[in-house]
Amino acid sequence: MEEAKKRLWKNAMCPIITFASYQEAIAAEYLLIEEQIPCLVVPLPPSLRAGCGIALRIFLEDVPRIQSLIAKQPWQVIYYTWEVSLAEWQVCAFVM
Repeated sequence: MEEAKKRLWKNAMCPIITFASYQEAIAAEYLLIEEQIPCLVVPLPPSLRAGCGIALRIFLEDVPRIQSLIAKQPWQVIYYTWEVSLAEWQVCAFVM
């Protein structure tokens, strides 16, 4: 898991999930850790003004599993991906 966190730290263009509150973000981090899904708490990118100020950076291949887990929670989250051609964060087609 530590090696995965290092990869997340180095790759700032991995998808992120934002939360309505700090408490939801930390609870989600614990949930993902329990499920052995790598994630990293990061500051919200300056270009995004939604959420509580922190986000979880995740791997793209983990999104379906994360979506399934988070859908069971009463949290308000938004999933963002980095759009290389636009050089900006874009809301994904779905909101978890």
